[in-house]
Amino acid sequence: MSDSNIRTKRDIITQLTRDFHLDTGQARKAVQTVLNGIVNATLEHRRIEIRRFGTFKILHRAPRVARNPRTNEELRLPDRFVITFEPSDQLSDRVLKQFGAMHGEKAVKEELVFAGQDQGQSQSFSRT
Repeated sequence: MSDSNIRTKRDIITQLTRDFHLDTGQARKAVQTVLNGIVNATLEHRRIEIRRFGTFKILHRAPRVARNPRTNEELRLPDRFVITFEPSDQLSDRVLKQFGAMHGEKAVKEELVFAGQDQGQSQSFSRT
């Protein structure tokens, strides 16, 4: 298998061959079919939602002016389409449980409550 922090398509194929007793060709075809399905559905519908996993979307980015940080040169970037992925709440929760939060979940809750009190509102925070 690859570096423990990187999972490749080959690793997924190897796992499928082992877990489902498929030959490598069958596993490769299954993985490629799923990936092609995600790509094609996203291109056709501009959005594909896989429950309890996440949503792939194609978004339009307007043209903008950027700057080269080294030279401060102005760059005009044209409009473009980008693909984004938004994880589901279930996936986000699993990541949070396994890796923890950058600032801690308690800090996030406190910031949200504080923001709500500033506006004279009481807010509750729930990721379920």
